Amino acid sequence: MKKITGIVVLLFLVVVLVASMAATAVAAKPTKIDASAKDPYYYANDPGWVKTGTWKVEQYTKLPPPLTGPNDLLVANDAGATASLAVDLQGSLKYIEVWSAKYWQCGTMEIFLDGASQGTFSLNITPVGAAPQWSQLIWTSTKQGGTTHTVTIKALGTGGPPLYPAFHFVNVQYVRTY
Repeated sequence: MKKITGIVVLLFLVVVLVASMAATAVAAKPTKIDASAKDPYYYANDPGWVKTGTWKVEQYTKLPPPLTGPNDLLVANDAGATASLAVDLQGSLKYIEVWSAKYWQCGTMEIFLDGASQGTFSLNITPVGAAPQWSQLIWTSTKQGGTTHTVTIKALGTGGPPLYPAFHFVNVQYVRTY
């Protein structure tokens, strides 16, 4: 009888563990971009980015193309380089956020919404050699109407570490709508 009771308890624990793992997997956000879905995240390799100057997707999540993840970055270093993205705010979506990584080699970028400057933002942290700070909220829009808006990131070519004047990288980790 004790052996049967032990087996029943073990089976119950296995069922609870499997159900818990399934719930976690369902709650996890996928990192693959599906252009047909209304995903509120626009990642670094989104095909909608329109770039001037030199921009590169740096893959920090080590996923093979065309997959990407929340730690991949769209990066530029040249003053005047721009990356623009049309963001759809249909339905209940009313706000736009720009998220970036901050690190010691970064400089300053300017963010535009529909052609209007929203300000300049430093991505630089100290000291030289400091570890990157991932997923930093850089800017949030005011409430917008339900239509398509264009977010533009402009590399200013300034604001990097004083000892390394050639370093003034800017990046976009992702744009989020909500």
